[in-house]
Amino acid sequence: MSRPEVLLDIRGLHAGYGEVEIVHGLDLRVHAGEVVALLGPNGAGKTTTLRTVSALLPLLAGEVDVLSVSLRPRVRGTRGVGPTVVARAGVAHVPEDRGLFFGLTGREHLRLAARRGDHAAVDEVLAAMPHLAAVVDRKAGLMSGGEQQMLAIARALVARPRLVMLDELSLGLAPIVVQQLLPLVRGLAREHDLGVLLVEQYVTAALAVADRAHVLFNGRVVLTGEAAALLGDQDRIARSYLGLAE
Repeated sequence: MSRPEVLLDIRGLHAGYGEVEIVHGLDLRVHAGEVVALLGPNGAGKTTTLRTVSALLPLLAGEVDVLSVSLRPRVRGTRGVGPTVVARAGVAHVPEDRGLFFGLTGREHLRLAARRGDHAAVDEVLAAMPHLAAVVDRKAGLMSGGEQQMLAIARALVARPRLVMLDELSLGLAPIVVQQLLPLVRGLAREHDLGVLLVEQYVTAALAVADRAHVLFNGRVVLTGEAAALLGDQDRIARSYLGLAE
């Protein structure tokens, strides 16, 4: 049996803001149908990694192949690949602030995000997310935090992406809501053969739905492995959050 398609291949990534390097030499892969968790304390470089894959930040060094797009360090005087190119290739990035327009209804968000004429995508996503379907005609600003997060995920899915990157899905949400959302992400990856790169602070919940995980500390990977194995060894996780190597 052949191995699932590689949707994201990061090799030796160095990334940051201006001349300030945040991520140092990251290697990471995401295959179709799997969820990969990117964990670590605040400031470890998780969001920087996602923003670099989306071409919102330039690579300082290293290589990123995401679907049909190759990202390389920019050559002086050239524009390089922009975020529109990455998005059109099939990458959906849900930022930690959710990026919603509070004056628009949920349905308006979905219709704007769907590819032109693809009304079926909106119906399919709402069928898979009945809790969102019940409030989809409500303005985003009047939704609860959990409903807003479901809307942000749904908006990403209606474009029929191949790779979905979720940044701090649990931010500001009650643990019980997180326990409902994360299994939804797992199910969507399996059902639609999506690759998911999940940045998350709820470590136990993330490992419960992920296939593999990487822990960053100060921009470097200090722990990596199968999620099920890491879930059963909380001491290793705790040590990695203190920057202690295996």
